[in-house]
Amino acid sequence: MKKRTLKRVLTRLNMIFLRNPILMEGLVIATAVMATTRVADALCATLALCIMALPTALIMYPIKEKLPTYAKAIVCALVACVMYVPAYFVIKAISQQAIADLTIYLPLLVLSELIMMHTEKSIKHRRLSAYVTSTVIDLIGVAVVMFVVSSVREILAYSTFFGIPVDIDFKLPMFALPFMGFIVVGYLSALTRWVYLRINEIKNKKKIKKPKTLILGEEEAKV
Repeated sequence: MKKRTLKRVLTRLNMIFLRNPILMEGLVIATAVMATTRVADALCATLALCIMALPTALIMYPIKEKLPTYAKAIVCALVACVMYVPAYFVIKAISQQAIADLTIYLPLLVLSELIMMHTEKSIKHRRLSAYVTSTVIDLIGVAVVMFVVSSVREILAYSTFFGIPVDIDFKLPMFALPFMGFIVVGYLSALTRWVYLRINEIKNKKKIKKPKTLILGEEEAKV
């Protein structure tokens, strides 16, 4: 039981870090760059995405196979638009500053690639629990990357963390600019891919079997 539990945990971690929607699939890049100058803004954007993505996934699950291709994106966007209303008021109640900082990038989450991607997944032969689990894991992966990127950028650009001053002797205001967001995400993506390749190399080496030693009989040995 312990081995099975450990295997499940490792599988989940693998999906969160090494199959990350941002780092490995290139989804939600605009949000990962523009909403990560401060940690509070990044977490608010991620929360808004969760409020929109989860109900949309649940609603699209039973009707996806009944809709033609052109209608899926339209219905998905309409559901996400409806869910944007509670998401907006939740974020507004948490942080007025986040509403001001995110400006247009908050409503643009309605058309997030992550939401659209899950409506296009093949779910015909999948259980609802597996579908929801996949969505939740992807959202956790997005939250982890948003937190890491925003932490790096806020500390280096403003010498603060969650708005609390950090005792460092230098500031690099350039990290608040969009192009530095792309660079941070790019380096993090490269590091994740390198780790993923190294893990695959180690697994492949373990699968290679050692050549079997042939035991010759006495007659064959004499020959």
